[in-house]
Amino acid sequence: METEITLTALGEQRDFKAIGAIRLCAGRRPFVYACGASDFDDNVIDTYANNLAERAPDDIVECDGLVLLGVHSDGVAEVATWGVTGTDCVRLGEWGKHILHDLPVCPFQTALGWGNGGVPKRMSDAEIARLTPTQWAYVQAWTHPHAE
Repeated sequence: METEITLTALGEQRDFKAIGAIRLCAGRRPFVYACGASDFDDNVIDTYANNLAERAPDDIVECDGLVLLGVHSDGVAEVATWGVTGTDCVRLGEWGKHILHDLPVCPFQTALGWGNGGVPKRMSDAEIARLTPTQWAYVQAWTHPHAE
């Protein structure tokens, strides 16, 4: 509960539309906390952060630290990391760069407005044409109902 309150306060203070925290505890299953400006935003960041945590490489799971991933109301994405040891700092910092570099259009652009001034944007017809049926179902589920 205390972590949720702190994360919500950070989100409000820094004008985040959605923010997720992955707490790594040296070899234990990572803990994920998330909050969003709306139920939809909350669900998007919570699902994405949990998926990241589940797919975290072994060297990351062995770290003791924190990774924050958020999208501001203006659509700017940000990752911040913290590690207990110098090794944890380096590993989590590199993972954070990888996360930010590899943000997917769906759900970050389609749901949270990343790169579009904070306004959710639908995928183009050309992008949709390249999708498999499974990918298309995912895009439909993670596109904001009021996306441009």
